[in-house]
Parts: sequence; structure tokens; C-alpha cells
Amino acid sequence: MIAKLSKVEISVYLIVWVFSFSFSFYNVYLLGVPFEISKSNYFIEGWSILTRRKDDSDDEWVLWTNFSVMLAPWFIGHVILSEITRIFFIEAIPLCYMLITILVLLCHFPPVLSAFLIIQLCTFFIGMLIASKFFIWFLGIFYLLLISVGKDVFMDTSRMTDEDRLISVLLAWFLIRCLDFALSEVQGSNEQWPRFLNLLAYSFYLPCFFFGPFIPYDHFKLQVYKTQQPSYKTRCLYLFSSLVKYYLYYLLFEFLSHLLYCNAMHLVIENLMSNGMWTLSGIGLCMANFFYLKYIVVYGFSTSIAIYENFTTPDLPKCIYRIHLYSKMWRHFDRGFYLFIFRCIYSPVCGRKNASIIRKSFASFLCFLFVYIWHGGTIGIFYWSLFNFVGLLCEAICRQFWKREFVNRWLESNLSKQNLRRLEALIASPLWLFAVISNFMFFGGHKMGMLYFEKLFKGSLLLNVSVVLIAYCMCQVSIETDKFEKKTSDKYLITHKLEKVE
Repeated sequence: MIAKLSKVEISVYLIVWVFSFSFSFYNVYLLGVPFEISKSNYFIEGWSILTRRKDDSDDEWVLWTNFSVMLAPWFIGHVILSEITRIFFIEAIPLCYMLITILVLLCHFPPVLSAFLIIQLCTFFIGMLIASKFFIWFLGIFYLLLISVGKDVFMDTSRMTDEDRLISVLLAWFLIRCLDFALSEVQGSNEQWPRFLNLLAYSFYLPCFFFGPFIPYDHFKLQVYKTQQPSYKTRCLYLFSSLVKYYLYYLLFEFLSHLLYCNAMHLVIENLMSNGMWTLSGIGLCMANFFYLKYIVVYGFSTSIAIYENFTTPDLPKCIYRIHLYSKMWRHFDRGFYLFIFRCIYSPVCGRKNASIIRKSFASFLCFLFVYIWHGGTIGIFYWSLFNFVGLLCEAICRQFWKREFVNRWLESNLSKQNLRRLEALIASPLWLFAVISNFMFFGGHKMGMLYFEKLFKGSLLLNVSVVLIAYCMCQVSIETDKFEKKTSDKYLITHKLEKVE
């Protein structure tokens, strides 16, 4: 039960939080004017109704959106053909899914890619037939290293083409789908052909094939052969409204690209060293905002089609400005990838619910080792993975210490529930700062993250106290948001149960 603080106190935290973030963004906006003049090669002419040019330096966003537009006719064909197949010959749905995606691959990529994916899929199916988790993970590690190390061996990573980048992304997603299938079905039924068809449908499902999100196999297989329950009209209305909603998010991303030039700024680290902490923090926070919007748009479009087809999809990312704990950041940003990591690595290594903190730490280490390699194995990803592991470890140690009986008894006898909440936010504040800077390394590279550490370590006592105070206010806002979400979800559950009883 989260303690309730006075409205005045919560309002103060909220005002400090909003002002700090807004003032940081304003500093980034002001810096954009001289930056645009000195580094004009990062900009293109944008919307004519705006006076400022557009920051076009986010290569990932440009690639993903352009390729998604190119795929639009294929998505339409996928939906139409799937509907027809489901009505007249539902058993052929897996072949339908595979046929469409293979055609996309053959039209836009070298044929050798399709051959490689089919070989990979068949080897995992053989691993599942052997019923050996060890062999399945041997295959998983082999393909993981082949994709990660092979990229450095066979590609010039400094001159990667758009095709190279797309292949790297789709191979990473394809691998974890094959792994999840094999580990889920390793002790399944003896009917092999239906399981092979399920693997085809799952691994080649077009809406989530290139950019995710990850849908757990156990959720996916339940809906493959089901007839559509809501009416066609209801599903079409949902699809239209959902696509419109995520298109508005796309427009928001494009609009902000005319105002906040953080994506271009972080590419010129030497130009940032002379800026103050407000501006540097604003650049990092703006990059976090663009990162969040990017995944909302990409995952939103994919899941809209999947939900239209009655598949259960993971929740979309939560706004990272109001998450103050490492564990919640992992749990609520990329929910699908978190479920894969938890189900396939963390939970099997822990073995039981009340595992020791040493065993949990080892499981976390293996998770982040996989995350590091899967994300590309760069130096920035290394620091990000390392700091995330250390942050989660610190959080787990604090939680274990907090649960000790003598600590619990002392805290409850000496502190009110409100002061316990304040203490929790105070302890979480440096961890939140640590998490923010590690995320800056993920968005902008390790040099950018190290610049923040340098500014803090060399900064005055007043600067560091101010930063921790702002972090404390942010943690309190996050706790209050969690409290509000729990309250509303409890109300929904109670109402839902009453409706079922009636």
C-alpha cells in the first residue's frame, strides 16, 4: 500500500518535475538556432508552415518509417489474404503468413537471406524434436554470435547500407522467436506437423517480422486457428482508429524534429562540452522522448494489425519520464522483449520463486550478457548493459535489506508511512540518475554518458544537490503515478468482477 501525501506536497513535486524538464527542453530549443547554422548538413527543409528546418540525423527513424511505407501494400495484402484464408481454409493460415513474408523478402533482399532463415528455422525445429534445451541454447548462442560477430566480419559497420541495417534487425527478432518456440514446445505433443506449421506462422508473421514487438509463442499459438470473434465492422473500426492514433504520434515526432535538434547535437560531442547541465540534461531527455515516440509509432502500427487479427500483444512502452526504478523500466518499456528474457533466461536459471540473491544476480548477469550481444555488442551497449546490471543489483540488495525483519520493525516503529515513502524516493534518486545516464549512453553513445558523469563529478556541491533534489521530485511523481494506476486498475477489476457476477 503506497502512503498518501498531501496535495500540496505532491503539487510541489509535480511543479519541480515539470519546470525542470521544460526548462531543459527550452535550453535545447535555444541551442538549436546557432547549431543549425554551424552544422547545416544534419538538416533538411521540413514543413513549410514552420520557420525552422528539420533534424534528419536519426538514421534509424528515417530507415524504419521509409521501409514501413514501402511495406504498406504488403500489409494490406497480408490482411486481405489472411481474412480470405481464415474464412475458406483456416488450416492454411500458417502457409499464408509464410508465403507473404517470403515474397517480401525475395522482392527486397537477396535470396540467400530467405534460405538462411529457413535453415535456421529448421535447425531449431530439429532441436525441439531432440527435446534438448542444451542443444536449443547451443543453437541460440551459435546464431547469436553468428549474427553479432558476423556483422563485423562480413560487413563494414562504418559504411552499413540501409539493407544491411534492416537485415541485422530482422535477424535479431527472428532468432528470439525461434528460441521461444523451441523452448516452449520442447516438451509438447507428439504431433510434429501442426507444431511445424505453428513455427512457420509464428516466425514469419509479417506485422511483427521486421521491427517487432515480440509476442510470446504461448500467446500467439492460441489465436492462429481461431475464427475472428468481433464482427468485421468492429475490427475495421478499431484498426482505422488505432492507425490514425499512431499516425498522430508520427506527426508529433516529425513536429518535434523541427524544434529540438538533440539527435544531431549528440553526434558532435565536442560542441556539447562547453554547455551547462541544464542543456546537456535537456539533450539526453529529448533523446529519450524521441526514443519513446519512435517505439510507440513502430510498435503501435504493428500491434494494431495483430490486434485486428485477434492476437494478444504486449502492452506498448510506458513513458520513461515517470519510471524511477530499473526493474520497472525493464518491465514496462519493451514488454515483449522483457517477457522473452524473463521466461527463457531469468526464470529457468533462478529455478524457484524464493531463489537466493546470488542466484538471481547470476540470472540477471546472463540476461544482460544476452541483451548486450543481441543489441549489437558496441561499447555504448556494453556500458549501458553493465550499468543496468549494477543498478538492478543495487535495487535488489536494497529490497532484500528492506525486507529483513529487524529493519522492517525499526522503520515501522520510528517512521510514519509517509516518511517511509519519502525515504524510498530518496534512496531511489541516485539510482534513477544512474539509470538516466546509462540510457543516455544507449541513445547517444558512451562518450555522451561519460560527459554527464564528468559534469557531475567536477560540478559544485550546489549542482549535485540540485540534481538529486530534482531526481527526488521525479521519483515522488513516479510513485504517485503508480499509486494512481493501481487505484484505477483495482476499480476496473472490481467493476469487471461485479459485471461477471450480475
